[in-house]
Amino acid sequence: MSSVSMRRCTVCQACWIGPHLFWATGARGNNLDLAGLVCNTDYGGAGRCANPARGRLGGDTWEQREAWIRGVALPGEVAEGHPRRA
Repeated sequence: MSSVSMRRCTVCQACWIGPHLFWATGARGNNLDLAGLVCNTDYGGAGRCANPARGRLGGDTWEQREAWIRGVALPGEVAEGHPRRA
């Protein structure tokens, strides 16, 4: 029987069970989306962040979500003037 590692971020309460990320809500997540929405922002807690993707560009951002809510872009797209981060 193998053991599975579990760790939790003290900043955002996200949890990794093995390699799989779960948001604080319990929903399955993506490390790059978490980085773009939380870890790479002023709310990310700098050095206390547990996300292995912290500092990497990519994933979802608040700019993308705002454009989607306003109806000027589809989910995952960026409105004109908001280039997608690589």
